[in-house]
Amino acid sequence: MGDSFRHRELFGGGLRCDLPERFMDISDFRPVPDHQEIFADAAKDQSIIVEIVERADVSDDEACAFFWADVIAGNEAQHASLVSSRLLNNTTELHSSWHERGATGALAYGELSVSKGRQGPDQANRVHIGLFILRLPAVDSDILVTVNTPIYINPASSSAEHARTTGEKEQETAQVLIQRILATLELVDWGLFG
Repeated sequence: MGDSFRHRELFGGGLRCDLPERFMDISDFRPVPDHQEIFADAAKDQSIIVEIVERADVSDDEACAFFWADVIAGNEAQHASLVSSRLLNNTTELHSSWHERGATGALAYGELSVSKGRQGPDQANRVHIGLFILRLPAVDSDILVTVNTPIYINPASSSAEHARTTGEKEQETAQVLIQRILATLELVDWGLFG
């Protein structure tokens, strides 16, 4: 059975995209930085992070490797593997609202071995990462969408207390999810970028 999606507003309505109904807006429960929107499904220990950052000083060809390294560092991953990366076809894979400002996109998939909070390496989970990078040279910004999906939850991890068992099939589901976000992420207001 597939996800039921609904259109959600991001950053006060400046952006919007389709997200599954099962994801809760984390800002309803705790403070989230102004440059981020975070959604999570506790039952699967899955999360979606949308963030607006200053444009990285790298070419589009280098963007996946650059931001992948950032994901590894930010998660303090014990092991990491970038499985695939590619530039997007901007006219067929990005929402039409991005075309007028010369936006470009890239997509990467990989895997991390990462522990929760202060847990040790012997409690690490295997997490599939989908990373969508939207580059906006006209406003000197990059938008990053990261979908974190556990494909193995260590029984010793704190995640094991609440998350259902996952598996390799979750990786396919996560890729469908990021493709849906990629296709529906729409710019509503360029004023979002100042």
